[in-house]
Amino acid sequence: MLECCTFKDAKGIATTIPCSHNNGLDFINIEIFKMREDIQCHPTISQLTKVSRQSMPMIQKLQEAHLRLGHISFDTIVKMSKKGLLENIPAIDKPYPMVCKTCFHNNRKRLPRTLIDHSRPPIMTRFSIDYMFYSHLSLRGHNSAFTIVDQGSRYPFAFPCCAKRPPIAIIEFFVGCLKNMGFKPTVFKMDEGGELCKSTEFCKALTNMKLIIHSTGGDNKTSNGLVERFHQTIHSMNRSSLDTLKSLLPSSLPQGINIQSFWDLCLGYMVQIKRIVINSTLGDSPYFI
Repeated sequence: MLECCTFKDAKGIATTIPCSHNNGLDFINIEIFKMREDIQCHPTISQLTKVSRQSMPMIQKLQEAHLRLGHISFDTIVKMSKKGLLENIPAIDKPYPMVCKTCFHNNRKRLPRTLIDHSRPPIMTRFSIDYMFYSHLSLRGHNSAFTIVDQGSRYPFAFPCCAKRPPIAIIEFFVGCLKNMGFKPTVFKMDEGGELCKSTEFCKALTNMKLIIHSTGGDNKTSNGLVERFHQTIHSMNRSSLDTLKSLLPSSLPQGINIQSFWDLCLGYMVQIKRIVINSTLGDSPYFI
């Protein structure tokens, strides 16, 4: 009886190739998958790998181990075989041309995620708040800044502070100004810092102002990324601007004074610049939204 090998190509079409020792075929050409033209790191032609007939049993064992072990890499399978951790697979000294079509496409395809509501809330209603700190004490005694970013327009606010305390006075002033302008602030999102969400005094003050507290949860600052990213940008802008100013000064600063200690004077200008510059997410300037 004539022996045959059946393979499936990328479209799922089965192909049967005779494998008899009397047919004169020394090698079998197996089309592993069609290469995608939009992937630049691989050639844009169909890859054909020549596999010796004697290597077929070992390749099948490797494929079975790859599927059984949750699609781990073939390099890991080779390392495990050398240590005798796999049954029915002896130590492998030479690499085999193995490619898993499923792994190849999944590693280069963005998996579908939960649908995200991209609708923006009304401007000046929901805010992200947090503290950002500086390594240099300013000349006016400030060591931190309390920041507020509007979630609807990305419009930022910053208030230099001398201590990390519950910013009750700042929130009362901020909310009062917005209400006088006709806005209705409702939600403040914050992390569980001791001066914010974990402060009983601060939470009571927001509750008395009929404001909703949205906590990010413990050790989850990334969910408040709107204001965290703003901190990174402001830090970079402040540092670069002050270093440039230092290089343009006609003479050096007095001894004991660091140029970075002027960060609170520079902070207001940097925040104003962020209000005018086009936001990549919104495609517009927060100042004109």
